[in-house]
Amino acid sequence: MPLYPLLTGRAGSSIDFAVFNGDVLNDPQTERELTDHLLVPMAWFASRSIPCFFLRGNHETRGAFARRLKDYVHRGTVGLAAA
Repeated sequence: MPLYPLLTGRAGSSIDFAVFNGDVLNDPQTERELTDHLLVPMAWFASRSIPCFFLRGNHETRGAFARRLKDYVHRGTVGLAAA
């Protein structure tokens, strides 16, 4: 299940920052999977001016779409940390 539905109930709560600490994706195969499981949840935080950091795990380094990840999440803008 994507993380986004779990976040909507916290919309009014105080959140200082968010960390996606790797293995958010299970060997990403499609753009849709990347969008649903990583980009939409990160956008939820960004739309509320909450700093958001993503640390790539070993599952984000394999799969058909893994090499395209850098095209969507860039170091310094959304918080892509080098593995």
